[in-house]
Amino acid sequence: MDVLLNPDKFFMEHKEMSFKLPIAIVAISAIVSATSAYSASQIIFKTLPIESGGLNLLPLFSAFAAISAFLGAFLFWVVFAVILYVISAIFKGKGNFTTLMKFLAFSFIPSIILSPIYLYLNAELLGSPTMENLYAIVIFSAVVALWQFVYFVFAVKNARELSVKKSAIVCAIPLVLWFAYSIYSLQSQLEVLQMLKSLQI
Repeated sequence: MDVLLNPDKFFMEHKEMSFKLPIAIVAISAIVSATSAYSASQIIFKTLPIESGGLNLLPLFSAFAAISAFLGAFLFWVVFAVILYVISAIFKGKGNFTTLMKFLAFSFIPSIILSPIYLYLNAELLGSPTMENLYAIVIFSAVVALWQFVYFVFAVKNARELSVKKSAIVCAIPLVLWFAYSIYSLQSQLEVLQMLKSLQI
């Protein structure tokens, strides 16, 4: 249970772990992301003002969205590890990159556990693109991000041999930028969805 309740202790005791468990965790997260993208594509495609024949493209559109989301989870894992590795180097981090990657995989756990709630809120937003539904998913995303932040901090602390304070600073920089972009992206999606809704007859 340390992996959930005390990630700092868990990371300290598992610095020599293999890549098997980290890859499995990211793979599960990737499946969840693919499922979410597939469901979202179904809803979005049906809001488009197209002829019924255009629905023949729905399987292809949904498959592309799911595959992109699946691969995106692994890409995010690698890119975020590189970003934190580079920033932590400025603070004199000493640990190796592979250990950091392994530990960061556990930051996907919160999004996996809370995925049913996210799937529901996302479906609500896509089905009814209102500011209320947008606020709900933004608040929920903030809660998930804060939980993930705990994993980020202790992953950097143990993998890069830094203090908790320095690790928090290292992780806060990209997290704030990423969350700001996510909100901007959601707002843009909301505007597009509202426009599509207005075009429906």
